[in-house]
Amino acid sequence: MTPDELKNIAAAAGLPEALADRLRGATPGEVAADAEALAEALPAACRLDPEAAAKAAEDAEYARFFPNH
Repeated sequence: MTPDELKNIAAAAGLPEALADRLRGATPGEVAADAEALAEALPAACRLDPEAAAKAAEDAEYARFFPNH
């Protein structure tokens, strides 16, 4: 999976972008399950709120198409 895909999955699970490269799995579904498990293990204060997670995912998608901006 690409770094941007990992960032999107991490953001959808409410994980900070810094943890995206730690996600594991052979398929997008396995990576998403790993992200959810990691999010459950973290204290709530470490997770992004749903609005921030959605914004992070949008920002990662934008950066994928416009990497120099």
